[in-house]
Amino acid sequence: MGDQFQLISVIRKHRFIKVRTGFTLAEMMVALGIFSIIMGIAYSALRTNDIYNGLIRIQIDLYRQNQRVISSISNELKESNLALKTTIQDGAGINGSDIIYFQIPIGLDNGYNVIWGADGTADYYIRYRLDATGEFLLRDILDAAFSPAAGSEQQIAYRVIDLQFADPMLDAAVPFGSIKITSTARKQGPDRHDISLSNTALVYLEN
Repeated sequence: MGDQFQLISVIRKHRFIKVRTGFTLAEMMVALGIFSIIMGIAYSALRTNDIYNGLIRIQIDLYRQNQRVISSISNELKESNLALKTTIQDGAGINGSDIIYFQIPIGLDNGYNVIWGADGTADYYIRYRLDATGEFLLRDILDAAFSPAAGSEQQIAYRVIDLQFADPMLDAAVPFGSIKITSTARKQGPDRHDISLSNTALVYLEN
């Protein structure tokens, strides 16, 4: 009889034990707060990574544009003659940029003398400059009277905002027989700020 009474007492006690099956409102608020902080940190990290990758892509694009400028000009300019066949117009272009025009050998005459000109025409000149918007590098041909030849204008590179040339007369640091080319390109970054990049190369003239 005593054992039965004890069993009944234990059963009655367990009837009043409450089992928790969820979270309190305070616990939910704390969890949500921690989750929000973690998500904020993750978003900030992802956003920073996107901006960084965007900046890298822009730098690569600007470098390619500058290299296109330098490569296009130097491939032709190296065939010219610095003293006799090349002219740099310092600051004569748009926004104070430089203009260069020059001749290259296009053949030999009957006396085996070099014929100077451009695009296969004697006495013509190759000219490089920025366009009126200061965004594109242009290449065109000038005739013997320094007038632009019809239909000769070409867009070589874009996003180019400055073009500078220097020879030993303009810059004593430039080695004799060479011309320094500096191209500057610009593009708007992910944060809407302008990013610019300059590249410089020395071109040694062969004639």
